[in-house]
Amino acid sequence: MKTYILDLIPKIRKYSQQLDDTAILTGKHWVLLGEDGNKTVYIFRKINNQLLISKNGLIEKANWEHIGNGSIVVDVEGKSYLFKHGFIDDTVLALKLDGTKEYVLFIDEKVYEKFLNSLETVLTFLENNYLNKFEDESLKIRISNKEKKYPSITTNSKITNTEKKIKPGCSNDNDLKFTFKSSYPESEFKIYKQKGKWGYIDKEKNVVIDFIFEDAFPFSEGLAVVVMNQKKGFIDRNGNVIIDYQFDSATYFKNGIADVVVNKDKFQIDKLGNKTKVTNK
Repeated sequence: MKTYILDLIPKIRKYSQQLDDTAILTGKHWVLLGEDGNKTVYIFRKINNQLLISKNGLIEKANWEHIGNGSIVVDVEGKSYLFKHGFIDDTVLALKLDGTKEYVLFIDEKVYEKFLNSLETVLTFLENNYLNKFEDESLKIRISNKEKKYPSITTNSKITNTEKKIKPGCSNDNDLKFTFKSSYPESEFKIYKQKGKWGYIDKEKNVVIDFIFEDAFPFSEGLAVVVMNQKKGFIDRNGNVIIDYQFDSATYFKNGIADVVVNKDKFQIDKLGNKTKVTNK
């Protein structure tokens, strides 16, 4: 098994589901990350604690056991491994090899086939969804009483700027309650949720991009991934749609390039939305 030293996992552990809920293990097929191009699938079965390991379609039978306290034992290839709870959600399973700082990573097979099939994409996924993320229902954000420009949604799902005035008295002392999601250190905007929709605020806690998105992610290189009608696109810091909503999956931009998926086709795009590289067919 390939292992990784990951400083990220302890930072996001508080958002994890519990390994002691073994239904999470047995309810999915998990692909072991980093097997030198060979797809290795771990199938944890309830029956007799059987573990099926499929390598490119060839099955090896092994065993596993839940021993409580967020720990499992895996017997494979004549060796027994003790794993501790690292992090687990519906997509990623990180198990910590006991006595070390190393983790093995498993990805839900359905998601692995679509996109999360490298360490880089997995870390990007976890960072975007969990790093610095917390919910604080008591947090209050000041809404400016002066006129500001806010993006609004039009009939063709494009974002345009329109004048919107926040009137005093919208809540106690002109404050509203929101849910904080996440922010990148490089970004002056933070992501918040109001009434089921995501938007952005600035450092002064003024709303700069209104709460209209099904999901939203941090800005990187001037663009952010947002979701409308279950499709991802990219907006700029003014809320303008730069790359239309068309992707099933998308990462943030790094060195001017983002990885995207459309109908299981993976490719890379530049900041104008032009295809630069096909990563699979």
